[in-house]
Amino acid sequence: MFHQLLPIKVLIIEDDPTWSIFVESIISESNYELVGIANTLTKAKVMIEGFNPDILISEIRIQNVLVFDFLDTEKYLGVPIIFMAHQMDDRFYELSQTIPKTTYLTKPFQKFTLLSTLALLLSKYSVKIIDDKPFVSIRENQYQVKEILFDDIVCIEAEGNYGIINTYSGMKYIYKKILKNCLEELDERFIRVHKGYIINKTYIRRIDLTSREITVNLSIVPIGRTYRSELDCLLK
Repeated sequence: MFHQLLPIKVLIIEDDPTWSIFVESIISESNYELVGIANTLTKAKVMIEGFNPDILISEIRIQNVLVFDFLDTEKYLGVPIIFMAHQMDDRFYELSQTIPKTTYLTKPFQKFTLLSTLALLLSKYSVKIIDDKPFVSIRENQYQVKEILFDDIVCIEAEGNYGIINTYSGMKYIYKKILKNCLEELDERFIRVHKGYIINKTYIRRIDLTSREITVNLSIVPIGRTYRSELDCLLK
């Protein structure tokens, strides 16, 4: 089963009306879903907890209060953030880098600078959890993603700097990560059996150590010498 294409939910945290309107217009004209604009940290807290945004676009100073302490909490650490500031300040930049999943834009910036930054940040942090079922998000265009459950992934095959996800239904998707990074995004049901393949252990049908091949669902995947120990553990 595949989830339908879902809009990315964006929350803007900004107390400058001019910049609020500018960023709002960019988000509203795109296929992102704007869940709201917070001009105070109190409103931001309510909106984050109420709407569960996928990404925040936040001025670094709201009503003369730096947002770093507010956003650098366990509750909000999983949400990617684009920080905005009127000037590049070494101290602000260093503070922003202490918070995971962030990037930094200096005002003024253009529409497509913001949109490309959004796309890059979301593609970098693409794994999400929905209904307690993990999945990866494959970006099909600049604004929308297709969510593929871990349960549906049979194997991932290396193709240059990308991975090709093979699913149970027979569909294939380009995952714009090298195989090593793909594995880091997955859970314990996945193992690497060859320099060019990651497989889902759930779909193993047959292991032939003589011919060094493994049948995963309907696919036959080679077993690399350096990955033999992974399969030995499964056979014990």
